[in-house]
Amino acid sequence: ILSGGRTLAFHEEVFFCPDPAATELPARALHDALPIETPPLREVEKRHIIAVLESTGWRIDGRRGALSVLKISRSALYARLRKYGLHRNAVSAATDTDDESTRKA
Repeated sequence: ILSGGRTLAFHEEVFFCPDPAATELPARALHDALPIETPPLREVEKRHIIAVLESTGWRIDGRRGALSVLKISRSALYARLRKYGLHRNAVSAATDTDDESTRKA
């Protein structure tokens, strides 16, 4: 989207909808229409970050580091690590525990 100033203007056809009632579905109806149970976006992001960190051996920098794979800034990655309470030892310990419980089953 490009704008020539501080105000963004749209043409009316951008907002045209032949059946306005079709766009007024409640959020619950949209969720119920999904074919499978989907995890919250927050959980998907957390799992993805963990998977990338584990695949890079918790390397942050460099061509093979997590920053290169995730395509986010260092400050954004550290903010998410804090947000989700992730640190190398805690994630590794949780993964080891999960592996052990899977082996026992």
